Amino acid sequence: MKKIKLITLLCLIFSLAQSFATDLQKSDAEFVKKVQEAFQNHNSASLVSLTLWTGISEKKKKSVIKKYEREVILSMTQIEFKDSEPKLWKNWKKGGVEYTYNLPVSKEIIVHLKEGSKIKLSFGEVPIKEITLPVGKKDGKWYLLSSIKVSQKK
Repeated sequence: MKKIKLITLLCLIFSLAQSFATDLQKSDAEFVKKVQEAFQNHNSASLVSLTLWTGISEKKKKSVIKKYEREVILSMTQIEFKDSEPKLWKNWKKGGVEYTYNLPVSKEIIVHLKEGSKIKLSFGEVPIKEITLPVGKKDGKWYLLSSIKVSQKK
């Protein structure tokens, strides 16, 4: 009788673990699909809706939205969702101010672009092969992230 209860319990635990893993994969796939559709449809508003704006000033938000607008007009060939490279997402200093991201970067979206793609910047057009976007998770939901001053991080 004890063996049957133990086997039943183990089967239940295994079933729950599989269900949880499936839910995680579904969450990942849905997030990637939304980012992919934003690039395929050249829809920066979709990226805006996937971004965590906690700690982001209005000025910075406008800057990020303009960046998204420049990026989504480019032609995407492939998209990847992978674990982050910690060396890419460490804090940095600019003008004596230290910056980080508004959540820990745990994943990254890499948008591969059509060969010959160029992005318009303030100083002209520059060739670009891919766009890498930092991604973090809050309350079980994936978000695109933005930089904030370290003193703003909560």
